[in-house]
Amino acid sequence: QSHEVIFDAGCGTGVNMILLHDRVRKIVGMDYSESALERCRRRILSKKIENLELLQGEIMNVPLPDCSADKILCMSVLQYLDDAEVRRAFREFARLLKNHGEVVLHVKNIASLYLSTLWLAKRLKLLLGGKPKLENFRSFRWYVKELESAGFQVVTYNSFNLFMIES
Repeated sequence: QSHEVIFDAGCGTGVNMILLHDRVRKIVGMDYSESALERCRRRILSKKIENLELLQGEIMNVPLPDCSADKILCMSVLQYLDDAEVRRAFREFARLLKNHGEVVLHVKNIASLYLSTLWLAKRLKLLLGGKPKLENFRSFRWYVKELESAGFQVVTYNSFNLFMIES
């Protein structure tokens, strides 16, 4: 909604921010990768978008005040964090959200046929001496348990592994 502030956790090159910027008051994007943020900055400047702010850092430690976001997007990020980091990110999301705020997650989990095949292929490559980038894939149940432990309630879920949760 036009009055909302969105926090894009792991914004990367800003694809979601650019798609959503004209629907909300402000989007704050944060990413670990300075090179992704630089590409995002160039996109923002080329499109002359003014309601976007970028931060460099880890989503487990966000330099924003408590209750500063109406919604949080975290799209295809959590597989790059270990279990303890995901738990810290969830606690940070709970801190950042306003009352009745929502988190939208896109998570890649091992139950997906695509990802289970990819996981096996990467393990095989590792056994053969390659150096694949290994992600942390978790079950749907694991995410539900951890989200509930952080004070969230799963509102909806679909086969594209998309969670809607509220604090």
